[in-house]
Amino acid sequence: MGEGLPSHDGGPEPPSPEIQHRRAVLRGIVALFVGAASVLAFVAVTKELLRTGAPDKSPDAERAPVAADEAPPAEVRAPAASSSVPAALINPPVPSPVTEAPTPSAEPASTADSKGEASTALAAAAPEDAKKLQKEALSLLNRGRNADAIEVSRAAIAADPTDALSYLYLGSALQDSGKWKEGIAAYSDCVRTATKGPVHECSAMGGRK
Repeated sequence: MGEGLPSHDGGPEPPSPEIQHRRAVLRGIVALFVGAASVLAFVAVTKELLRTGAPDKSPDAERAPVAADEAPPAEVRAPAASSSVPAALINPPVPSPVTEAPTPSAEPASTADSKGEASTALAAAAPEDAKKLQKEALSLLNRGRNADAIEVSRAAIAADPTDALSYLYLGSALQDSGKWKEGIAAYSDCVRTATKGPVHECSAMGGRK
């Protein structure tokens, strides 16, 4: 009786070929979407890694090398920095040598002193100063200052023309200076004018009336 009927033993019926085909197509579509999503995710992760790992190139950072290239080296900028310094400080002008005016040669101290003594002698033309002037004239003769001795002796004669000693000093100073005839003239004045002192010495030295 039961040969032509299907057996109902309670197990699930196997899927039909149509259902199996649809399942295969669905699995392929799902696998395609999953693969595409994986590719997109990989690309996104790669971009993120590249973005975070690359150095930050800001506009200022990109312009920095240009500015560094444009800036002149330190050796080139140094003259520009010193351009504000006045040229006179960088290259100070060399002062021209000052030509000093020739100063008159200083007279020896002895000459200056002698002139002071002679002027004092000429100013003191009083009879009471004759002895003082005679001592000064003798001191000048002993020091070889004949020119001053001549002036002081003449002052002594002017102070007291009667004293023969002043004529002797004058004649001696003149002859020691090489003025021999003038010395004889002084001795002659002594012989003709003096009334006291060593008048005979004036005669012995060549004085004539």
